[in-house]
Amino acid sequence: MSVGDPMNRGERPKGLQMLAALFTIAPGQRRFIQELHNGQSGAFELVVASLLFALLGVFLDRVLGTGPLLAFAFGFIGLAGGVYRLVTDYGRRMKQAEEGKPWTR
Repeated sequence: MSVGDPMNRGERPKGLQMLAALFTIAPGQRRFIQELHNGQSGAFELVVASLLFALLGVFLDRVLGTGPLLAFAFGFIGLAGGVYRLVTDYGRRMKQAEEGKPWTR
């Protein structure tokens, strides 16, 4: 590397500066991405909880010989638990967002 090389001075080469500018996230975009992530993770948790509980029900149905009864019951319990978590998380985030707003006084 030569003395005039941008890497020696701690600067990014021109191409890397342009690439970094492409992937720079503005504060408004950061909040949007965070909210999008919250929604996607909530949907994922809802589906995974339902499936895991339903699979547990299928396993118990096979062991106990009860048909699909426990699979449906456990699947519903998983779905209800997922919905409950989504609703309580949403309520907590809304309470936090409305904190100090004029309409909450």
